[in-house]
Amino acid sequence: MAFTPAEPRTVQTTQGLVSYRYAASHPSRSQTPVVLLHGLGGSSIVWTRNMDALAQSRPVFAPDLWSPQGNGRSNRTTPAAGVRFLSAFMDAVGLEAAHVVGNSLGGLIAGHFAVAHPSRVRSLTFVGSAGLGREIAWSQRLLTLPGVGEFFFRPTERRVRSMLKLLIKNDDIPEELVQALYEASLQPGVTKQMLAALRAGVSLRGVKASVMFLEGLAKIDIPSLVTAGERDPLFPASHPERAAATLQRAELHVFAGAGHWPHFEDSSAFNQVLLDFLNTVEANTAA
Repeated sequence: MAFTPAEPRTVQTTQGLVSYRYAASHPSRSQTPVVLLHGLGGSSIVWTRNMDALAQSRPVFAPDLWSPQGNGRSNRTTPAAGVRFLSAFMDAVGLEAAHVVGNSLGGLIAGHFAVAHPSRVRSLTFVGSAGLGREIAWSQRLLTLPGVGEFFFRPTERRVRSMLKLLIKNDDIPEELVQALYEASLQPGVTKQMLAALRAGVSLRGVKASVMFLEGLAKIDIPSLVTAGERDPLFPASHPERAAATLQRAELHVFAGAGHWPHFEDSSAFNQVLLDFLNTVEANTAA
């Protein structure tokens, strides 16, 4: 079977130059493509354990949310900016609509994008998503304080490794992942953007009400898969449960033992759950 592995690419958009990863075994297939959105502190590399499996049946795109400032590139530090970024990216790579999958901040952007552009979203998959409730770990709240966030967001290998130990509960941490995220954090302006994005959505009181999207999304009939890790250190179990109960057509799946990145920690099981969901959505749409 002809197969194009997940490869790094760039595309010029109205929001600036965007780096992304692409994979597809059958580029001409009729199945709706998938767009994968990573979270705060991550990059498209966090989806490398998922892209090949998903690409067996449909094209897969994983853009990098963070990029160096300058050269016409824009900041993506608020939900509204994230919606503009995703819309521009999909336009640039020729996607009229897509299945949108978002982890953490990526889930927040996916939710707001669906509210703003429901016709462009065939389905939503939330993975340890932000924006499903106000509660968030105190470690994230404290980072919003002046000076504290700047200190702990310093681009060092030790900081990256500590972040991954917090997020990943059910797997070893590959050294190549540490190095890739560390190198990404060294790019000019990237750390500043990530910290600004955190402060735009979080305060000492928790997730800001202004970035919540469930109320608006509940009015739209979009098939949704809500997933989370059983040991997610950032958000309580009540968040995905509330989302699954609030949305019109939603499934809930909790991955035993996993932390904030179940798609990475338990990738085989996650891939199967997501593929089953996408196939069902496609079949129902065709019917």
